[in-house]
Amino acid sequence: MRKTGLLILCLVAALGASRAVAGGLPPDADIARKLLGSWTVPPQSSDYVAGVGYPDETFDSAGTYSFRVYQDQSCRVQVSEAHARWTIEHGVLNSVYEDGSADQDEIVSIIGDTLTLHSKSDGITYTRVRIAACGHAAN
Repeated sequence: MRKTGLLILCLVAALGASRAVAGGLPPDADIARKLLGSWTVPPQSSDYVAGVGYPDETFDSAGTYSFRVYQDQSCRVQVSEAHARWTIEHGVLNSVYEDGSADQDEIVSIIGDTLTLHSKSDGITYTRVRIAACGHAAN
């Protein structure tokens, strides 16, 4: 009787653990695939700052991240640029910039063309929206 109770307890614990994994984020490779392409900061994002230009963030399959800010949405005049190497590990976006600085952002969700992240350095949750090309929303 005691062995049966222990077996049932182990099965219940295993079932609960598998449900937690199944209900969480997809595997890192799937997150990385969904992240590929260009994103921008929408006005409703907590880190949006009006009047500072039009940001374009691009993740490529080689693990390179490019952050460019343009004067406006026409994307003709580039104001600034930064590059980093990126990886996804356990649902966390790790970015290491050319100057050696680094960021870690938890991927909260990628639903349709909306990416929600949570910065591990400052605790801010923010969003990005996918764009087809600089200045043009994805369809």
